[in-house]
Amino acid sequence: MVAHIKEGGKANQWRLKCVAIGNPVHLKCNACDYYSNSVDKLRLHATNQRHETAIRLYKHLQKQESACSGDQCVYYCALCDYSTKASLNLVQHARSPRHQQNEGLRKLQLHQQGLGGEEDGLNLHQLYHVKDC
Repeated sequence: MVAHIKEGGKANQWRLKCVAIGNPVHLKCNACDYYSNSVDKLRLHATNQRHETAIRLYKHLQKQESACSGDQCVYYCALCDYSTKASLNLVQHARSPRHQQNEGLRKLQLHQQGLGGEEDGLNLHQLYHVKDC
C-alpha cells in the first residue's frame, strides 16, 4: 500500500501520514474476545491453549445448538448455574474468575474422592448445556 501511494508522487505524500497514524486492519477472535492489528499476532494467539479451550467449548455448543428446535436457545453452565441467550457469552463466562474458581473447587473435590483423572473428571458434556427457550 505504501509503495502504491509513493507512486503518486508529492501530491500523495499526505496519505503516507494517514497510513502511519493508524493501522486500518482490525482483527478479532470472537471466542476469546482478543483484538489484534496483525494477522501474525492472530495466528500466534490461535496457538494459545486458552484459545484452543475456547474453540473446543464453542464447537461443543454449536453441536448442541443443532438439537434446539426453536430459534432461541439458552446456554447453561451447570457448575455455576449461569445461563445466557448468546453462546459467546457462555464461552466468555468459562474464562471468568467465578467459573475458574468453581471449576478448581470441583476438580479438588473429585480428586479428594479419588475420581480425578483425565481432565479431572470435568468434561464439556457435564458442564455446558444448550436448552430450548
